[in-house]
Amino acid sequence: MTSSNQKMWINLGKYKGKWVALSENEEEIVASNDKAKPAYEDAILKGVKTPILFKVPEILAPYVGSV
Repeated sequence: MTSSNQKMWINLGKYKGKWVALSENEEEIVASNDKAKPAYEDAILKGVKTPILFKVPEILAPYVGSV
């Protein structure tokens, strides 16, 4: 993971509970929305051919343990 990726992951706090679309190289958040489809469509409109989509958890906390 490059340092630019590490910065991006640290700044996810402002996206809590939202769907975010990443650029294909995973280095930039290109769109966000409360719903997945609009975030995806916005990323496509911005020229990202295959956006990576995921939902940021409401609570950003580390997980340590087992299932």
